Amino acid sequence: MSTDLLKLFAQRNGCFPNKIVFYRDGVDDGHFQKVLDHEIRSLQNACKALYMNNPLPKITFIIVKKRHNTRFFVRDPATGNMSNVQPGTVIDTDIVHPLGFDFYLNSHAA
Repeated sequence: MSTDLLKLFAQRNGCFPNKIVFYRDGVDDGHFQKVLDHEIRSLQNACKALYMNNPLPKITFIIVKKRHNTRFFVRDPATGNMSNVQPGTVIDTDIVHPLGFDFYLNSHAA
């Protein structure tokens, strides 16, 4: 599948991508390494086969976790009322793992 998508990209754009962002959903915490080893290696092998002597792309691998019980609210300083955070809000400090690259993204209105 990776090979077909890379070929399609090259066909439409006249070159292979120099950066690939790879989103993956539905991965349990205990399977991160297995997915990383298998799926990223498959993508890297497809790139090596197609890019020949050209520089290989940089690959960013993001595992999306939608099932969590974390909720975010903001307090209006004037009224003290609580409301949902705005769509597009990113939280990447204080409550995330200090050694990981974790973040929360509020992608839509509640």
